[in-house]
Amino acid sequence: MNCFKNLKIAQKLISAFMIIAILIGVVGFVGIYNMNTVNSNAVAMHDYNFETIKYLTTIKQNYADMRADLLELVYGKDKYEKKDTLGKEIYSLINENYLLIDKYESTLLTESDKEVFLALKENMRIYLAECNKVINFVHDNKYAEAETSIISVTEAREKAYENLSSLIEKNTQAL
Repeated sequence: MNCFKNLKIAQKLISAFMIIAILIGVVGFVGIYNMNTVNSNAVAMHDYNFETIKYLTTIKQNYADMRADLLELVYGKDKYEKKDTLGKEIYSLINENYLLIDKYESTLLTESDKEVFLALKENMRIYLAECNKVINFVHDNKYAEAETSIISVTEAREKAYENLSSLIEKNTQAL
């Protein structure tokens, strides 16, 4: 410390500024390093979690649209005029769901989600079979049977909703 007292003021100022500059450099390096970590985590969160949630919520919304179409097909006032259009729309939504499920399975599915995902696929298969029954009953003008079959469609949809909600919840918690 005595050595520092013997220095001229200019040397003391220069050494103090050098120490401050080194500290600022260290803080800057730590900040840049941590910003890169935050950036890579944000990119992973966006590319994985948000994309997964988007696919799953789109599938869930498609189920809601299919439900509305099926109910209109069975109970609607203009069911005779709209049955072909509604049937095509239902099959279009089912196809879209299967495309989204394939994308999800090939790119975004994690090991921890596989059990719920397999249950979802099974419930989707059951839902499709039950929808086909209802649509075939409507096309054959068997509306009483279609109304009875709507119950099993609702049960299959609710099970698929549970699976979708579980997958969405897991991905939301990962955020």
